[in-house]
Order: sequence, then C-alpha cells, then structure tokens
Amino acid sequence: MGYQEQVSLDFMYNDDSVLVVNKTSCTKCGVSNPISKFEDGNTGFQFGRYGFFYFISGERGHCKAGQKLVVRVMVHPAISSPQPAPSPHGDDVSDHDGGAWDSFLGPPPQNSTIKLTVA
Repeated sequence: MGYQEQVSLDFMYNDDSVLVVNKTSCTKCGVSNPISKFEDGNTGFQFGRYGFFYFISGERGHCKAGQKLVVRVMVHPAISSPQPAPSPHGDDVSDHDGGAWDSFLGPPPQNSTIKLTVA
C-alpha cells in the first residue's frame, strides 16, 4: 500500500532545552555532544525511522533529576486481510447488541499521531 504513518512528539518547556542524544549520553546524562538541540520552548519532533530515540533536558542537573525520555518506534507489520474472530455465542451472531466493536472487525485502530506534553 505504500502508506507510512507519521509519528511526532511535542515538547513544551520554559527556560530549558531538549537534546536528542545517543544511549550513552542518555544513561550518563551527558549534555556536551547532542545529536540535536532544541531551545524554542515548543518543539515538534518527527520520527523519520524506527528504533530508539533518547531525549534529555539540556540544563545541567535536570536529566539526573529524571528529565529524560526514551522512545522506541516499532515497525508496524504489513496489514493482512482480517480473519473473522470466533463468536463468543457460537455461530449465531444475530444477537450482537451493536454497542461494542464488532468482533469481525477487530479492535479499534490506534492513532497514527502521538502527542505528548513533557514538562
């Protein structure tokens, strides 16, 4: 199908910065060599690949106080044709009340955009 979901993360902050760092810098709270640095107070970060992303506060001491975030973007497997789920009432599905998601359709879809506010 060729459709690729765009996932983003929004950071809203004051008197600080957001650093994208590697795993070692995240673990050790190293602020000296970031991959990217954002200081505008309202940063939207687009994930352009799958894998791990490491974010820390750019202010010394904030990371060690817990201001860090690890995000794992996972590959979504190709969607195959849905198979009907067995009915909990046997083969007769005429008593379906319509108040919940139809077992034939499966669970509701997840959002393709994730918005989080990190303070």
